Amino acid sequence: MVIERIIYEHLSKIMMVPVFTEEPQEKPNEYVLFEKVGGNERDYLRSATFTFQSFSTSLFGASCLNEITKDAVKGLVKCPEIAGVKLNSDYNFTDLDMKRYRYQAIFDITHY
Repeated sequence: MVIERIIYEHLSKIMMVPVFTEEPQEKPNEYVLFEKVGGNERDYLRSATFTFQSFSTSLFGASCLNEITKDAVKGLVKCPEIAGVKLNSDYNFTDLDMKRYRYQAIFDITHY
C-alpha cells in the first residue's frame, strides 16, 4: 500500500479535525495538511520525509493541534507497514502573507 494512504487512513481515524493531502478549496477553521517531501530506499526498507502542517484560528490553537498531530503520527508505529517514526523537527510556521496560523512538524518515516 502507498505510504500516503496508510498515513491518511491512520490520521483520519483518530484526528478530530479534517486531514488533507492537498490544500482544500474551502478551508475549515482547523485542519491538518501533510505532504511527502523526500524519500529513499536502503536494504529493501523505504524511508520518507513528511511535513505535517497544523492550521488553526489562533497561534495557540495551531500549537495545540501540532502536539496532537505529533502524537497521532507517532502512533503510526503500530501499523504493520511502518518500521519506524522519528520526529525531525517542529516549529511555528505561520503564513504571514495569508495571515493563517500554522505549525509544522517534520517526520522521517521508515516503511516496507
